[in-house]
Parts: sequence; C-alpha cells; structure tokens
Amino acid sequence: MKEIKKKFNIARIVFYYLFMVVSIILASVIFPLSTWYRSNIKVSIDAAIFTLRSPLKGSDKGITEKIIETAIPAFIIAAVIIAVVIGLEMFLTRRRTDFLFIDTDAMTKKRRRRYRITAFSMALVYLIVSLVYSNFQIDYMSYVMMNLKSTRIYQKEYVDPQKVKITKDSGIEVASVDDQAGADAVEKANPTKNLIYIYVESFETTYASRM
Repeated sequence: MKEIKKKFNIARIVFYYLFMVVSIILASVIFPLSTWYRSNIKVSIDAAIFTLRSPLKGSDKGITEKIIETAIPAFIIAAVIIAVVIGLEMFLTRRRTDFLFIDTDAMTKKRRRRYRITAFSMALVYLIVSLVYSNFQIDYMSYVMMNLKSTRIYQKEYVDPQKVKITKDSGIEVASVDDQAGADAVEKANPTKNLIYIYVESFETTYASRM
C-alpha cells in the first residue's frame, strides 16, 4: 500500500511540473502568435490550415522565419516565468529552522501543497485566457466545430448523372445541337475556334503528377 501511494505521489508531482511547463509555454506563445496571425494573415483559419496541408513546393520561407522570430521572445518569457514559479516554490516552501520558529514536516508539506495548488490554478487560468484570446483573434473554434459537425447533404441532394437527362424542357438552359439548324446557328455564332487559356497560381503539386 505504501509503495502504491509513493508511486502515486511521484506521478502527481511529475504531472504537476509537466503541466506547469507545457501550459506556461503554450500560453506564452499563443498570445503573440495570435496577434501576429491577425495582423499578417488575411485568410480564415480553415483556409490557412488547408494551405499548410497542401503538398506545395517552393513556397516563401519568409513567413516561417517571421513566425520563429515572433515565437522566440515568447519562449524566453515562458522560461523566465517557469524559473520564477519554481524559485518561489523553493523559497516559500523551505523548512524554517530559525530560533523563533521551527517547521515540522507536516507543516512544510501543507505549505508546499497550498503553493502548488495555487500555481497550478494560475497556470490553468493563464492557458484558458490565452485560448480565449486566440479564439477572439483567429476564431479557431468555428473551424473545430465545423470539423465535428456531420452532414447528410450529399446523401440527400446528390443526383446520379447516369440517371438524369438534361433537356431543353427541363428548365435548365442548355446549348443544343441536336438538329442541323441548331448546329448551323452555333457555327454562325462562333465562326472561328476559341482558345481558352487558364492561368493557375499557387497550385498544388498534386495536380502536376502524371499518375
């Protein structure tokens, strides 16, 4: 029983420090990157994610460098905050042995527990505030909700082209050359051949594949 309790305490301490480090770093980075995204990227978050997931080649590395430049000060700030939190814990929860007051082990553990609960709560609030701020800047929750939402629009609205025939009487405007008169009309309206030139910018490299 004591061995299980000891392992549980070790796991709890590891989780505490891991959460503190990760949450402080994430929150410190989210704030400046969200502001940078709002100021420099003029597309929605779903369009940005689609572009990042597309197999593009030869893209400008300037954006990546700017993101790194924006994140580096945030990492430094996060390191300072983590050092302050750990330093305060070591200072405030040390065992007092001066001539006026001597701590017991129980008192030291109780003070350390209170400090860790307070620091954990503050780190959690810091992370939540950063996420709320980020959502205000880039509205990532709409992207999350869109991906979680299911739809049956294709099952309800899909029309098999093999089972449908479009005619002039179907209410859809179509160009018909069923008879010779229609063919002559089309020929007179377009006496020369037309050249359609399509210029594609920022295209995926997938479409260049011959497979």
